[in-house]
Amino acid sequence: GLVKLPFLSPAFLTDHVELVIEDDPTCQKLIMEAMKWHLLPERRLQMVCARTRPRKATLGKLLVVGGMDKNKGATTIESYDPRCDVWTVAHHMSGRRLQFGIAIMGDKLLVVGGRDGLKTLNTMECLELESGSWTQLSPMNTHRHGLGVAVLGGTLYAVGGHDGWSYLNTVERWDPVARNWQYVAPMQNQRCSAGIAVLGGKLYAVGGRDGASCLRTVECYDPHTNKWTMVAPLARRRGGVGVAVANGFLYVMGGQDAPAITQLLPDLTVLKDTIQVSMPGQVLRPSLVREMPWLLVFLATNFSLLEATMEAIICVPLNSMTQILTSGILLHL
Repeated sequence: GLVKLPFLSPAFLTDHVELVIEDDPTCQKLIMEAMKWHLLPERRLQMVCARTRPRKATLGKLLVVGGMDKNKGATTIESYDPRCDVWTVAHHMSGRRLQFGIAIMGDKLLVVGGRDGLKTLNTMECLELESGSWTQLSPMNTHRHGLGVAVLGGTLYAVGGHDGWSYLNTVERWDPVARNWQYVAPMQNQRCSAGIAVLGGKLYAVGGRDGASCLRTVECYDPHTNKWTMVAPLARRRGGVGVAVANGFLYVMGGQDAPAITQLLPDLTVLKDTIQVSMPGQVLRPSLVREMPWLLVFLATNFSLLEATMEAIICVPLNSMTQILTSGILLHL
């Protein structure tokens, strides 16, 4: 495969790569591009291209992090291997945290905001997936639970949520190089428990709740203009919605009062329901399995506020958009 030079260290580029290609003007331009990527992190949004985009894993694992169990707070991180169809406990969280946001950046799992059962948090923790060690990173400017997070242009976005007093439309962005949070343009609507996804270099905030009702509106953030714009609304209101990107489409799943999967077409003007989920419930997080044409959908149905939730996996083949309900039951989510 091709080597993506911006993801090599500056020292390796200088000591090894440059010596080999120093007489080739075309290759020297690629070295210069890689050096600019390291030296000018604030300009990375303008330098995004195929060479600066992280390579997708050909086959990976799914992680299910924390959430609610019969003890009011699971602290395990479970790993699912699609090759073996086996769940294992891979890591443990440093403490109880509910309604938080998670994202993967490189070989690190970032856990952002949420609640500890008593108060809303602004803290962010980082799990080194190789070593299993946790470190504290810089806290957000705003305490948030029910927030959405996503990685866009090498930075982490924290979108909306609730600060313990009110629903939020504010958005902030974490720079892993500067290691600080900065506000960007706020959304047009307050949103808690919205679905957040990246498609076509833009950030989408889908549905959610504003305190008065569940929402069907969808907003799109362009990092180049620092503006949010409204796009086609959902066919129905969806709070606590799940979203995933696959094959150039944004899929919107479940949520309160909406047990269907909706497909957002690329022109952003038409939304259509594709399949009906076999059981109602709040979709916590869908995920795409690499090298397998499936969208895995995690559903939770509350039988009682005092009892543990029941989780199920629905495998949705993307080519036929029919559903297969597996026999597996998760222990924690």
